[in-house]
Amino acid sequence: MSRRERVKRWFAGEPSTHSHPDDSSDQDEKSITPSSTPSSPITHAQDGDTVTAPFKHVNPFRAYQGNHKRSGSAHGDGSRWDRLNEFHTVFLIDDSASMVNDWADAMSLLGEVVPQCMACTQSDVSFFFTNRWTGAPSRFDEGWRPEWPVPSGHLDVRHITRAAARASGEPEEQSAEFVFEDLAPANGHAPDASTTIAKRLSQILRPYIEAYKEGLKAEGDARFKHMVQINMVVVTNGAGLADLETETLAIAEDLNDCGAPSAQVGIQFVQVGGDRECSDTLKNIDSDLILKHSRDMVDTVLYDQTRDPGMGHMTDDGLFKVLMGGVSRKVDMRRLEKGHFLGRS
Repeated sequence: MSRRERVKRWFAGEPSTHSHPDDSSDQDEKSITPSSTPSSPITHAQDGDTVTAPFKHVNPFRAYQGNHKRSGSAHGDGSRWDRLNEFHTVFLIDDSASMVNDWADAMSLLGEVVPQCMACTQSDVSFFFTNRWTGAPSRFDEGWRPEWPVPSGHLDVRHITRAAARASGEPEEQSAEFVFEDLAPANGHAPDASTTIAKRLSQILRPYIEAYKEGLKAEGDARFKHMVQINMVVVTNGAGLADLETETLAIAEDLNDCGAPSAQVGIQFVQVGGDRECSDTLKNIDSDLILKHSRDMVDTVLYDQTRDPGMGHMTDDGLFKVLMGGVSRKVDMRRLEKGHFLGRS
């Protein structure tokens, strides 16, 4: 069976004959395929009660017209974006049932950040979700060009729109528009519909760290001698942050133990919604990593901080904060207000 046929079967919800090494650790997890994506109305919990509310699907890439081009700082040329090419950018999206009220903002954010990232790097990006496809094989056999054990549920995207994929002679399934068609938060009654960010981070980054350690060995696997640096952008409203600080600190400790460079792995948390407790938790993680491990691998920002109210969309500074805050201490330390950095760089 060809790769494209497997992709079509997988998205149709048919059983896959292709196994993945990660599957053994996720046997109790049932992947949620697009065919089981909840349709309107959607059921979710609110203040202890079950509420059924209409839900409007939003595909942030359907109407994309290519208006995000490589752009530079308001104070200079485009060179500040060049460092983004040193990383493989990974998006981890919280699709738990609690995201239903913040889903539109999450999609709006991705609709601006993903095209900017791909325009600046001229390369593909990867998507993971907290609940969908967690037990499914990675979608493409050839997999991620950076060679390491890609966790289950890896979605590699090389184009923004279906039309762009077709124009390049590649399947529409490799477009962000295809992946996000009719996508919605996982229904509250679906299996593992509230997987925590911490659990998914562990599933993604633990194999990466083990491969990095293997590459350090003189007799280690040659594929892992030069591991690509990971720039992870996590989009969440913060409802699933249980154990996140413990897991993030453990990941930082493991990276320290194997002598990984400070920017080997960076994590930018982007909070949609205005939950103050979530904001405080994320800020504490950022601070504790520096105090306990001297590894500044986490940054956090509110989606609202990245937007200029007068413009109605994200600014270049806002995009830069989201895409570089987790891997650049300089960007991490800069305060953002109404979409613009305060003070001089």
